[in-house]
Amino acid sequence: MTDASTVRTRIHRPARGSLLLGRLMRLLRRILHPILRRVWYLNAPVVLMIHATPSICLHTLATAAKPSTQRLHHRNLFAQGRRYFVQLRRNGNFRVTTTSRVIWRYRQRTNSSAILTGTFSPFGDDITRIHLQSRISAAYILMGMPIPIFITSIIFYAPWNPAVIVWAGAALFTLSFLGRRYNAALEANEMVWFVQKVLDDLVPAEVMTLGADTSNTIYDNRDFEEAWRKFYDEKVRDER
Repeated sequence: MTDASTVRTRIHRPARGSLLLGRLMRLLRRILHPILRRVWYLNAPVVLMIHATPSICLHTLATAAKPSTQRLHHRNLFAQGRRYFVQLRRNGNFRVTTTSRVIWRYRQRTNSSAILTGTFSPFGDDITRIHLQSRISAAYILMGMPIPIFITSIIFYAPWNPAVIVWAGAALFTLSFLGRRYNAALEANEMVWFVQKVLDDLVPAEVMTLGADTSNTIYDNRDFEEAWRKFYDEKVRDER
């Protein structure tokens, strides 16, 4: 019979190739994550805690997406002819897009520039955690490319220094992208406000907060990976 005090934790040592592949994937994530966060994603993620099931949340959002005189307290959500479209995904989550009225053209609406994705996850008894993440629409970015391409094709044959032509073309594409990203960020804020305002009609869930001593709590994924690597290295040294 083995004494419990002599039992040691054994760590499975993966092959060298899998270790190199894992380090390479972590390096790629560290490089791509800041780029995606600054270019692809628009705003910081928003987390909502609602005391209702996902089906009730979806039904509430889909109902509130249509203007009604019975919901006059939501009238500010539809200013300037803004409309919201809530779509159910196959995995049970949802996606929200929005458009607004074109002032100088009757019965014409703007194109959707941002996409808000909502992810449901259970959290305790009858409590739903909703994670909201917004990103820019790839189609909306491509729609802004014809003008920079056309102007760049004109200045390409201009009798200028090649460096000036390259810098001018890069500036055109950069300004086009930044302008569209700014507009998409505004629409993303409108959609987040829509979801928050509509779900305020439901009962918000009260979540217990952490105590004052949170020295052992890790919030960032990168910090968790570093802590896990230190723990793994300590166990490997103990095995030796």
